[in-house]
Amino acid sequence: TEACRLGFKADGACCLAELRPPEGHSPLVAAATPNRSYFWDMRSSGAPCLRLPLPGTRALCGAEGDPAALLAAAGSAVMVFDIRRLPADDPAHKKAPAPLARFDAPAGGSLECAASLGGTLVAGDRSGDLHIWCL
Repeated sequence: TEACRLGFKADGACCLAELRPPEGHSPLVAAATPNRSYFWDMRSSGAPCLRLPLPGTRALCGAEGDPAALLAAAGSAVMVFDIRRLPADDPAHKKAPAPLARFDAPAGGSLECAASLGGTLVAGDRSGDLHIWCL
């Protein structure tokens, strides 16, 4: 039985993630699409509440130890954003906020996945290489 349907007008999502923002904020479900990522508040309606207009995002995840941090792998970099500073889901928001940090893969590898493991960021690229950074 379907409990809820989260709707958005875009091509299919390439990545889904559950994010646990800082205390006092609702849990979020995130979906990356070819042009932007959408975020839904799990305690409210099925419409997105936030967006990250960052084309080419292939992976989204939270950072262990920092519930406000959102990691987004797009192109050859993993960028860190503050979830609390993402714009509302409004088509007028065309640019992503400035990232708090950026981790670039050497030789411009195209990143496909990312995960925060303890104090380490791991991202995999299309060639099968894993890139590891200390946070």
